Amino acid sequence: MPKKIFYPFFVFLILALVTGCDSPSSSVNLDEVESQFIIFSNSQHSTDINVGNLIDADLLEESQINFKYENKIKGISANISDQQAERLTARGDEGPEIIPGKFIIVFNDPFDGKQNVTEEGNKWSMETIKLIQFKYDISDEKISHRYGYVIFGFAAELSDEQLFELDSEELISRVSPDVIFNIGD
Repeated sequence: MPKKIFYPFFVFLILALVTGCDSPSSSVNLDEVESQFIIFSNSQHSTDINVGNLIDADLLEESQINFKYENKIKGISANISDQQAERLTARGDEGPEIIPGKFIIVFNDPFDGKQNVTEEGNKWSMETIKLIQFKYDISDEKISHRYGYVIFGFAAELSDEQLFELDSEELISRVSPDVIFNIGD
């Protein structure tokens, strides 16, 4: 009779231990995740290879990825926790750069550099900004700067969806993170 009581207790004990333990790869607390842009700066690899490296290093899970960007920008938008963000940025030059959702969008130059500092070039850039704003539903409040001299384009805060759509826009030459540089103390 003692053997029959011991067997169900043993099964219950094993189930309690297995379900009560978190594995390292599933330690993402869903309450702490926030959508972040992860840019693979200076990378010679495709976005898929970079993502695979992060997954293999147990820094990211495939299910956390919202969008993969492959054209004008190499990177992803992913729901990551603060702890994951710290681990990703701790990789330094080897790893990705986590940036806020602010970007500089540079248009293809239709003038081949001949109208960069002219009123005609500036007018074309402002009209193109309005076209892109309307096409991708970018409000005036989200645009921080408009460029019409030297480069054509704008700086704006973009959603995951807007960045994904802009990544394939033919009018756009490149999309770069909008970074603030501090000089001195």
